[in-house]
Amino acid sequence: RLRVRPAAVVAAAAAGSDGAELEMNAEMNGELEAEMEAEAQNGGELETKISGGSVLSALMETEQLVQLAQPPHEALLSSTQLVFVMLAEVLGVGVLSLPSAFARLGWIPALTLNTLFFVITTFTGTLIFRASNAFPLVRSFPALFRAVHTHRVPALYAAMCVYMLLFLDTSGDVLVQAGSWGALLQISPAAALGVAFTLSLAVLQVRSFTNLAALAVLGVVSILTPVAITIALLAQDVGSGRLPRGETALFGAQLVPALIAALEMLYSYAGHVVFFELIAELRDRSSFPRALWISQLLIAALYGVIGSTVYMLAGNAPWLSSPFTLALGKHRGAAAALVQLLVIIHVVSAMAVNATILTRAVQNALEPRLKLLILARRHSLSAVLSANANATASSRSDNFGNIELTPLP
Repeated sequence: RLRVRPAAVVAAAAAGSDGAELEMNAEMNGELEAEMEAEAQNGGELETKISGGSVLSALMETEQLVQLAQPPHEALLSSTQLVFVMLAEVLGVGVLSLPSAFARLGWIPALTLNTLFFVITTFTGTLIFRASNAFPLVRSFPALFRAVHTHRVPALYAAMCVYMLLFLDTSGDVLVQAGSWGALLQISPAAALGVAFTLSLAVLQVRSFTNLAALAVLGVVSILTPVAITIALLAQDVGSGRLPRGETALFGAQLVPALIAALEMLYSYAGHVVFFELIAELRDRSSFPRALWISQLLIAALYGVIGSTVYMLAGNAPWLSSPFTLALGKHRGAAAALVQLLVIIHVVSAMAVNATILTRAVQNALEPRLKLLILARRHSLSAVLSANANATASSRSDNFGNIELTPLP
């Protein structure tokens, strides 16, 4: 038997979540006490009885055993580190396509959409934070779906959407990196892809989010630096007449390219898919809204400044490519090579966040179940549960919602 004691701060956050779907029957001191009795039946089927109010359905069935089989989790990320991780995650290579998007949209739609997407994504980020407070054990969108829905189909749907997106993002980063390697080293696409894959595999050994935060600082610097270099060099080329300047307009001339550009701008704000995981890594979960606002304001400002500056310089000139760093001519030599190298560093840094979360998701889904499968054949399931419960109780409290697991007499 295990007693689950969410700390008072969790109960208070859930009680103040303005109609969150978690219903908590708290005592006068704001602390919920729930007693969970678990026993193994018929060689592995778990029966759960919960008293003291409604508790997360994500803790039911085999999820309890999976959680117990996980290694102890320690949240070490500070809010400042989170800001850099979110900047590296969201900025990505999308910032390099903004000038082309501005050229297809025109001034008014581009600036309006940039502001609109900032408002929408900041608001939805706060909704994710409220959901994480209501469900403190949830670390991902699939886990949230398991907590809300009793049926497994919605959770499977969420997992397919989230992890397919992370896989495609990671694959896209590898392809962008391969293109830069090909341009830098003048090698074949297959060879460039091999170099990109090898480098990505080496960077993924970073693993911990504190190390990823340090890598994220490098990622932010390595994207802003080539952007500044490219803008300065393009300004020289346009001013000297080497590159012709196109025209600017209030509205784009063609509907379909403008719609595609709008989707590119929306993708440039994409990062919410990993917010649950990032919140779980924070030492102080309450600092997430501050980190969210800081990162979102910086991103919106950078997008507006970069897109507007290059659009003023180039207009809708045919040489303006996506990413716009490729517009540097061969006459730039070492400067163009430095820009490509810095873009590679940034892509690798940004990819590490998504790829690490994807790798952890696969590992967390398979490893505990394999452990339980192997142990269940060697020992009785109740013995496995008891051993893991004692090990968990002897360690410090779990950081997800400050949950303390203590054996009942």
